[in-house]
Amino acid sequence: LDRILNPSNPNFAAPDPQIPGVGLAGYFWSLGLEAIHDDLDPGGPLLWRDIYAIVSDPFQVPYERMDVLMQAGFGKAAGVPFDVLGQKGVVIYLARKTASEAVMNE
Repeated sequence: LDRILNPSNPNFAAPDPQIPGVGLAGYFWSLGLEAIHDDLDPGGPLLWRDIYAIVSDPFQVPYERMDVLMQAGFGKAAGVPFDVLGQKGVVIYLARKTASEAVMNE
């Protein structure tokens, strides 16, 4: 986790702005609202994705921070896009690979 959280670490994996399709935020943004959040229902379940599957996708641009997240023990991710007064982005939720999606979506 030090490589993700500590900017003074010489091997720090800095978060860079991500364009659609690059990195986790770009990946979830490129899926669009309907694929990310079930029926656009704010109370609906998140659709969790396997981080390794995203990283292994030959069409995914390599992004060092995703590898570091896997090394830190995260195996699943879900993204929720937002648009607040014209400011758009994606909130990323991370979980270990063995976490129960049913429990996380309660």
